[in-house]
Amino acid sequence: MAYSILNGQLIDEKEANVSVNDLSVCRGYGVFDYFRTREGVSLHRREHLDRLFWSAGRLRLNIPYSLQQLEHHAEVLVKKNGFMSSGVRIIVTGGYSEDAYSIGEPTVIITEKELHIDRNLPRGIRLITHSFQREMPDVKTTNYLIGIFMQHQIWEAGADDVLYVYEGNIRECPRANVFIVTKDNTLITPEDSVLYGITRKNIIEHAGEIMKIECRSVLIEELYAASEVFISSTSKRIVPVYSVNDSVIGKPGLHPVTTKLYQLLLEQEDKIVRAELS
Repeated sequence: MAYSILNGQLIDEKEANVSVNDLSVCRGYGVFDYFRTREGVSLHRREHLDRLFWSAGRLRLNIPYSLQQLEHHAEVLVKKNGFMSSGVRIIVTGGYSEDAYSIGEPTVIITEKELHIDRNLPRGIRLITHSFQREMPDVKTTNYLIGIFMQHQIWEAGADDVLYVYEGNIRECPRANVFIVTKDNTLITPEDSVLYGITRKNIIEHAGEIMKIECRSVLIEELYAASEVFISSTSKRIVPVYSVNDSVIGKPGLHPVTTKLYQLLLEQEDKIVRAELS
């Protein structure tokens, strides 16, 4: 049995209910954020909560708790469930709405799911592209309509995920940021019209110590010409990209920069866990 927290109350996750008149149900209106734990230690929790409050503010949602209160609620849940490694999701809904259109007082839900993530760099994945630009891309909303709708097309193409491209520029995957490594060893990632991922930020900080970095618009042609491409997210850390639309990226099986950056993220995690447990 796993526990969740609903509006500050610790309960069995099976008893966590949201009103049928909540805007998250009626209109899909809400925001969320997500962080991992390792050995019971929360990773980058404050940064994720900062982004949660930013997202809520952008959608005019007034979270009825302080950041410190939410931190406490999350810590209570992690200790209660006792998972060694997990993913913690905090959802802030649009709240109860009598007319199913007006913002109400948000419902705040915190859930936790056990995760099993090893230390090995994940295998390379295949992407297909789709012309799309998310609304309010700097906000981590609960709206994943296109990403979910595209699942069948991804499966039919023998791919693993979709990469959004808009007016010739790459954007992001539904749940991940995108990086390319050029043949002159420059790391480039889209700067505008994307979610500013926490893992993305950490990669940029680490990469700055070993190579040149550019945050700017990235043409799809640059991606095809790259020596390496990878995606980044909280749940996956870093995942190499093997091909895009059946075009093989770089030399198959060779990901030296991707591998190095993955190792640097692991070292950062190790440091956080050691400091918390010491």
